Amino acid sequence: MPFRRVVAAFIREKGRILLARRREGDEQGGFWEFPGGGVEAGETLEEALKRELREELGVNVAVGRKIAVVQHRYGDLSIELHLFDARILNGT
Repeated sequence: MPFRRVVAAFIREKGRILLARRREGDEQGGFWEFPGGGVEAGETLEEALKRELREELGVNVAVGRKIAVVQHRYGDLSIELHLFDARILNGT
């Protein structure tokens, strides 16, 4: 079974939590999720999270402590999700 390691950010600011909506037509399109994405070869989890948030949201973040690790199967794909506390430093 294919395996994918992914990272996501739990960003809380002024009593609100930042979520991203998956694009319609994508796997689980329209669902809400914590922003993040896949870890590329040679990256640490923290590097991957910073890169993904720059690419997806145009923000730079400080990565904090790891909150959770969750494993899940989506059909024939096994996912290992690493959720981190994060804080936006700058960006749009």
